Amino acid sequence: MSDPRRTMEGMTHPAMAAPADGPADVETLLEALASTRRRRAALDAEETALLAAAVDLTRAQDAVPGPSEVRDIPLRSLSAQIGALWRTSDRTVQRQLSDAVVLVGSFPATHAALEAGEVSRAHVSVIVAEGLPIRDDEARALYEAAVLEIARRETPGRLRPAARMLANRLHPVPLQERHALAATARNVWVRDLDDGMAELIATLPATLAHGIRDRLDRYARREI
Repeated sequence: MSDPRRTMEGMTHPAMAAPADGPADVETLLEALASTRRRRAALDAEETALLAAAVDLTRAQDAVPGPSEVRDIPLRSLSAQIGALWRTSDRTVQRQLSDAVVLVGSFPATHAALEAGEVSRAHVSVIVAEGLPIRDDEARALYEAAVLEIARRETPGRLRPAARMLANRLHPVPLQERHALAATARNVWVRDLDDGMAELIATLPATLAHGIRDRLDRYARREI
């Protein structure tokens, strides 16, 4: 009877074996990795376009007058079907459908750059998040053109502050007016947690929020 230990020593685990058709040098490896990223971005763009088209289909079905709960049934039904297909929650699918409509409809240049593999989905998230407050189509197109030039050469983390600066500079409404309008929506609310705890959440001007946080920190350290 053969020794099982010796048999195992003579075997090579598939995960440890070098692929027969793997890259022969570093340059080839790097190009293969870059190609993989470009193809992944193109697939992300294709999926986004399909999701946006799916929303268009449901809009054609929910054009019948009636309560919003009834008109939303086609979208909720489709979200449930996609969720079952992807094994994810309906709420997640609904958020992805909404994001797809925004990207395809309001940021077409960014969607095209994703399709071409020039930017990643992480870049797209930054561009959309910072540019969404720009409601004017012409101003948003100028923002897109400028921010995409940066996105093609920078990481998403480095892109964010530049995108925010560009959005503020190109927004047709001055920052002071936007701040004054946003301040009218300030609010405070409480969200209950487990074990008798709760969160106190406030939406208020940034300078005031940071001042409150600093004062609370000092109070916690018994500095005041």
